[in-house]
Amino acid sequence: MDSRKNFDKLNSAFRSSLVLWEDPKQKEYVQLIIRRDFLRSEADDIGIMYHKLFGTLLLGIEREVLYYTKLGLMIEYYQKAINQGEKVDPSELEQYVKEHTQGNESKLNDLFGRVLKSMLSLEASKEDVKEAKVVYRRLAKKIHPDINRKMSENPEIKALWSQIQEAYEEVDVERLKELEILVERKLSNSSNANLDLEIPDIEAKIKKLQSEIYNIVTTKPYVLMNVIIPEENAEMERERLEKMLAMYRSMCKGREEILEEKKREVENE
Repeated sequence: MDSRKNFDKLNSAFRSSLVLWEDPKQKEYVQLIIRRDFLRSEADDIGIMYHKLFGTLLLGIEREVLYYTKLGLMIEYYQKAINQGEKVDPSELEQYVKEHTQGNESKLNDLFGRVLKSMLSLEASKEDVKEAKVVYRRLAKKIHPDINRKMSENPEIKALWSQIQEAYEEVDVERLKELEILVERKLSNSSNANLDLEIPDIEAKIKKLQSEIYNIVTTKPYVLMNVIIPEENAEMERERLEKMLAMYRSMCKGREEILEEKKREVENE
């Protein structure tokens, strides 16, 4: 699905389902906040789906890239030893490579975490997703920190909102309903329950939200929807990643041969 078309559809769908506010700017602001949160959650789901489909290939590519980098560093280290007529200390070589690949190792570990999360994720039914959005929308109108700043200053409400976000991301409808009861109980005993909506600099905040929304639907992971749907696109993406993996494996073989030559040179010094 084209990101721009999807963005427009979401605009239309959410506009018709939200509460009517007396102030049109307040209404627009609330709409944008809730839409942004939905899109963030959807983007996360798309990322999970992408890594579930292609996680093994992505990890394979990242490992080959790391190995290729390490081979290059070892070749460089051996060449320096050859130029200076010195022997290579294995422990010093290992430390040298480690120091220069910390960023690559961190990237690989991060990718592994995302792939593992996708593999362990449970498929939520469409009904659960729909119901979770309805409950989340009701709660967001009442205690979303961007909508009612005074509410977010309450530590109990703040803690509840954090749990609500977590339950929504996990599409845990039952937990959301339990949290809604806790929120209602807290609000009924709070003098803040009927606070008027106060939004200073609303025009600037609306523009910022619009920018955030556009960035979400035009960047990764949201745009990855275009390579996993339809099925034909997913197959093309799989072929692209398989070719990339094969390319890096071939490149690593080439560097392995060069490294062996350098080792022999050092041994013959």
